[in-house]
Amino acid sequence: MIEFAVPDIPVSESGEALVYDFNGDGSIDDADIVRVSTIWNKCRGDAEYDSFFDLDEDGCITVLDIMRVAK
Repeated sequence: MIEFAVPDIPVSESGEALVYDFNGDGSIDDADIVRVSTIWNKCRGDAEYDSFFDLDEDGCITVLDIMRVAK
């Protein structure tokens, strides 16, 4: 039997949850924006689509997903 635990969300030194720290380096920065931007305009059914980065769960990676990370 394989058990999967809920992953820990990294937290900044100020206590902010780093939900969009995709590379786990302790900050939400350009590298994280680039990660989600590389699959911009990919939708469910496209080979490059990854639902993990579809932050609003609308079936496509759009500017709205990228804006969540950039904010």
